[in-house]
Amino acid sequence: MSHGCPSPPTPNNPVGTPSASIPSPDGRPARPSGLFISHKAAIVFINGFGQGAGPDEGLYRLYRSACDRWYDRRRDLVLYRTWDSNHRKTAQLIKASGAKHVVLVGYSYGAGWGCTQMARHLAELGLVVHQLFLIDPVPRYRFIPAKIKSLTRGGVYVVPPTVRQVEVWQQVNKRGLFDPVGHEITWSKNTVVTGRTYIGSRQNLTLYAPPWNTVTKIQDPRVNHSNIDDDQAIHNAIINSITTQSPPPPPGPGSEHRPCAA
Repeated sequence: MSHGCPSPPTPNNPVGTPSASIPSPDGRPARPSGLFISHKAAIVFINGFGQGAGPDEGLYRLYRSACDRWYDRRRDLVLYRTWDSNHRKTAQLIKASGAKHVVLVGYSYGAGWGCTQMARHLAELGLVVHQLFLIDPVPRYRFIPAKIKSLTRGGVYVVPPTVRQVEVWQQVNKRGLFDPVGHEITWSKNTVVTGRTYIGSRQNLTLYAPPWNTVTKIQDPRVNHSNIDDDQAIHNAIINSITTQSPPPPPGPGSEHRPCAA
């Protein structure tokens, strides 16, 4: 199941269905059609277990912000996927689009399982992940006894080797026995870690986060696994980081402005 902007591209129609152009507020001329031969960016948001697509879901709100910002659907793909969706098909869509910059944003199972599967299928097609953003990543274990690891501290998430850059936010305020907790990450020499942020009470940060000189720590006892994806500061950091490497297109009559579906 997927949720996204109207008239999404498909492998047989990578540019999607054209929509009415929006006049430029500053009178700039339309950009030549040759700029739309290939998509510049593919930005995929993968949600967590039990999440849907609505304003109550933090990751979906982040997706909406990105979709409204990278609005030119003839140039950029902005997609929303469930953690257990068909990631192979999404990878094929990205490949067909000709995207030059691939970004994955995942939360919980969407980070610990969905992003891993997506990166694997992209690698099969010869594509790398340029930016990976993980929000409290929780790997999905296949067997019932091992699934308990999703609810305990001490687990490890292995960043796929085809990821060029990764940034992660983790909370350490585990509330109860059945509350998932983000796993520590490990990565290969091919990957650059651009940021590791831990959020929790002062006591939990002292007990469960790495030394202060190796990561960023934010004291907030209110943040837990269920609400960390609502954090606006995390949203802003992700949007700003993507913007740095793949700026959204300027508005103009040559663009295809497709705001996210309600």
